[in-house]
Amino acid sequence: ARLSVTAEYTTANGEQVVGHICDAESARTLCGPFADYDSSNGWFNVAVRAGELNPDKSLAYAKGTAFGQVAAGSNAEFEILPRDGLQNLLTTNGYLFQIRMQHQESPYRLLGQTRFQAEQNAVRSAASYYGRYRALYSGKYLFSIKYNGKAIPVQQGGLTNSNGTVEVDVIAAPTNGARSFIQHQLITLGGEEALASTAGDPTTFSIYTSDAFGNIKKSGGEEFSVKIGPVAEAHIKDNKNGTYTANYTMTVAGTYDMEVQVNGMYLFQP
Repeated sequence: ARLSVTAEYTTANGEQVVGHICDAESARTLCGPFADYDSSNGWFNVAVRAGELNPDKSLAYAKGTAFGQVAAGSNAEFEILPRDGLQNLLTTNGYLFQIRMQHQESPYRLLGQTRFQAEQNAVRSAASYYGRYRALYSGKYLFSIKYNGKAIPVQQGGLTNSNGTVEVDVIAAPTNGARSFIQHQLITLGGEEALASTAGDPTTFSIYTSDAFGNIKKSGGEEFSVKIGPVAEAHIKDNKNGTYTANYTMTVAGTYDMEVQVNGMYLFQP
């Protein structure tokens, strides 16, 4: 008997190729390295392998907000689906992807990471690739992902961008007391500077907030605790732009300690 088995597939360059798998007089003997013979039914079981990775047919997508808005310092993760020219999913390890985040208002940029997860789970029936980045500075970024210098389409909110880029908005993380500060009128007392206030007169000072990475907050909503001495407290006005205005009135002259806290942390007082 003579057996001839071929497979047609498309390469990453779009070329039609006919792969010669087996052509032998003694099919069972010589085709063994290429196909498994099943004696129960007389069939040769031929495994058809996927083709080369095709960036145009592959896809990067995020179930969360990795391609939208993320907080500074957070790990933003997304999934990468490498496919061949016929959109067969490639599930073997070894592919290297270039992931970059470029800040659009400064030269700052960062590179992302890729990990391969071989284990299957209830959600994924095959091994998967995952990408991740962590931006520390707030602002608008341009995300891009490539394979061998060629863009991989990015899917965001059901829309696919074929040029492999998407704009990401990195916002400031939660307010950090050590990086925030107050601006208060000062006097020199005993050779050292101290906060100044006059008994009976309303005193106003400003609070400026930042996150742990030094990003200036541009929105409000924080809860502050301001105590002056054993009983006095300040009233806080939220300016809705990351700054706050505090007002208090002391009626008894003297020297007092002021404590300003946000998220359980003391603010820096210059």
